[in-house]
Amino acid sequence: MHLHFTQSLEPLYGAGLGTSALGLHEGLLASGHASSLFTTRERNFEQAWAGVQQFVRRGPQKAFYAPEMKSAAIDQISLAEIIHGHGFYVYPNLLFGGLARKHAKPMVYHIQGFLDPWILERSQSKKRIAHLLFENSNFRHVAWWRAVSEKECAQARDYGIVAPIEVLPNGVHMPPARSEEAITSQLERFPRKREKRLVFLSRIHPKKGLDLLFKAWSQIDTKLTQNWEIAVFGPDEGGHLAEVSALLKELNLT
Repeated sequence: MHLHFTQSLEPLYGAGLGTSALGLHEGLLASGHASSLFTTRERNFEQAWAGVQQFVRRGPQKAFYAPEMKSAAIDQISLAEIIHGHGFYVYPNLLFGGLARKHAKPMVYHIQGFLDPWILERSQSKKRIAHLLFENSNFRHVAWWRAVSEKECAQARDYGIVAPIEVLPNGVHMPPARSEEAITSQLERFPRKREKRLVFLSRIHPKKGLDLLFKAWSQIDTKLTQNWEIAVFGPDEGGHLAEVSALLKELNLT
């Protein structure tokens, strides 16, 4: 059995990391492999998936601590043949990394951007504590690392990872063709104000580069942008939306 763990599957707290973990878990199930996914959730989050166990978080949000997860993890660890860690530095890594070492279970770490230099520079003191408490031990135990691109593989080598790394991009499920009714409904919900639309789809977070997009847009000749609008879709993380709104005013972009 493949046993996966990640911090969250909620759109804001899990974001692409949770989507990737869930996609791999569901892909394994669809191909006939046994798979289980452990994660945390807020109390009022009610979406459920096959083979996914979600546990209510308590304490500081960024710790992703869910006390009820421990007993369930101990019950399932003996069934696991491979343990997959999606993301670093949080309580599920402390729990499952310790269990993997105790029971001599091979562990795969899915990097998912966590070794990007920009990410490494953020919250360095918290990450240093996490490494001292459990991630140094986890990193030494990981038998195989998975990167989603050659760039991410190079970042892992630069960080000092010497264990085997395989480059395997995230899979993509192509959506079914939308009906005319669905298209009309979408346009009514988000009506266009100009003829052409550029869509930004992501968390509203400093790493995602909205500031770079708007600064570049403000420097383009208005003759080229007058028929265009930018539509931003995504959850506000850490109050960054207020910073983006202030930048728009500064750049005189409506």
